[in-house]
Amino acid sequence: MKKLALVLSAVAAFATPAFAADLPARTYSKAPAVAVTVTSWTGCYVGGGGGYGMWNQENSTSGFGPPPIPISDTITTGGRGYFGTVQVGCDYQFAAAGGNFVVGAFGDYDFASLKGTFAPSGFSMVGDEKMSSAWAVGGRLGWLATPSFLTYFSAGYTEATFDRTNFNSNFPPFGVSAGFFQDKRTYKGWFIGTGNEYALDILPGLFWKNEYRFSEFDTESNPIRFTAGLPSAISEDSKKFVHTVRSELVYRFNSGGSAPAEAYVKAPAAPVVNWTGCYVGGGGGYGLWNQENTTYVDGPPRTRFSETATTGGRGYLGTVQGGCDYQLAAAGARFVVGAFGDYDFSSLKGNLNPQRVNGVGDEKMSSAWSAGGRLGWLALPNLLTYVSVGYTEATFDRTDFTGISAPFGVPAGLFTEAHLQGLVHRRRRRICAELPARPVLEKRVSLLGVRCGDQSHSDHCNGPADWRLDRFREIHPHRSQPAGLPLQLGWRCGRCEVLISAQSAAQKPRHRPGLFRCGSASA
Repeated sequence: MKKLALVLSAVAAFATPAFAADLPARTYSKAPAVAVTVTSWTGCYVGGGGGYGMWNQENSTSGFGPPPIPISDTITTGGRGYFGTVQVGCDYQFAAAGGNFVVGAFGDYDFASLKGTFAPSGFSMVGDEKMSSAWAVGGRLGWLATPSFLTYFSAGYTEATFDRTNFNSNFPPFGVSAGFFQDKRTYKGWFIGTGNEYALDILPGLFWKNEYRFSEFDTESNPIRFTAGLPSAISEDSKKFVHTVRSELVYRFNSGGSAPAEAYVKAPAAPVVNWTGCYVGGGGGYGLWNQENTTYVDGPPRTRFSETATTGGRGYLGTVQGGCDYQLAAAGARFVVGAFGDYDFSSLKGNLNPQRVNGVGDEKMSSAWSAGGRLGWLALPNLLTYVSVGYTEATFDRTDFTGISAPFGVPAGLFTEAHLQGLVHRRRRRICAELPARPVLEKRVSLLGVRCGDQSHSDHCNGPADWRLDRFREIHPHRSQPAGLPLQLGWRCGRCEVLISAQSAAQKPRHRPGLFRCGSASA
């Protein structure tokens, strides 16, 4: 499985602010009289920019109603991609409390391409599902950390549009139309967000805004139709969640944004902020991950068993961090470089359905660590904006699977082992599951043994249709065997063999009848 994990923190955006402790200067000099600058936040504005987003959906299949009958268990699928955005809004700065509070209303529209490969639960088909646009209206409440720097929370109403999804068969030969599609659909919901906005010095009225936003949408039932447009009596119930980080340039139509006051006053002695040194920190956040999931049959030769589909998960995390920074003396000491390491205690979970495998299980990212560096620029002496990059690893716990079909919650006998996921990582995992017991020769069957050849390179037998009836000699001589049966009937699938013996109807079987599936999958 090739897996991509992305954590979107509720306290970070593209440009992350950091405040330093104010350290008093050792010496003070008499400051000349200077013009006091006043940033006005009252007024209306327009803005534009872009960002990156990810979405998850809780998806289940039902049909053959009314009322609809659940056909499959709930699975988590998703997508990701880039978007552009435009926005308009108005703010009002309160004179009370020192003029530090700002309230406002806004509306925005996103031109998006957030795509995932969707495999409906319980069906062997797959198609590209894309969020193509979204719009939102809401309000925000902000606090001025400095006269030119606003931190805020936002909330409101939102709608997102997902395009029509055309399905292909999810088995070789790939790319063949399955003859089904899902209609274009608009989802309604709400959002909350947090961000910051900073008045730039390069042009009066120009501001830079960054925001993280989480949106949750109502559950919608999406009929799956034949290509001819006729209903199939099957529908997909989908509840979607969207996470975005966005960055915009904003122009305000007020008195020029930052304007000099008419009077000159004596400037106070400026405090010295020292960014050179080491630090520790801690906190928390909310995260989301997506993965590209493909099933393979281990050979030889190793062959692809399914198309690639996008699955994922989401949840909360706590984090601890340590690092060291150095403030460069060049360029007015406005640049800071540093190195850091952090560790996340997380619970980011999703319901995984491996492609073309009859099972679903909770897959959880339980921890992650990273080490890297950052480069920052001091917008103010005590305000650092920065970008960071580095190496990271995430740990995903063991996943135990239950049957995806009703009755739900029945163990499927499948699991994947706990593993580490780095920037680029490939792994193999073995699947060995017991199929439901079924009679082979009416009631005259006894399972004597199963052999699957080389344990590390065993074949994948997907169901009874893959097995053939054959005759062969006893392959488990250490097991007891009914007298008079030097030859055994058995079922073969590649190197897997299941022995049976004919018995009288009155004779009690030595072992429970059944078939076994043994194999391996790589994702």
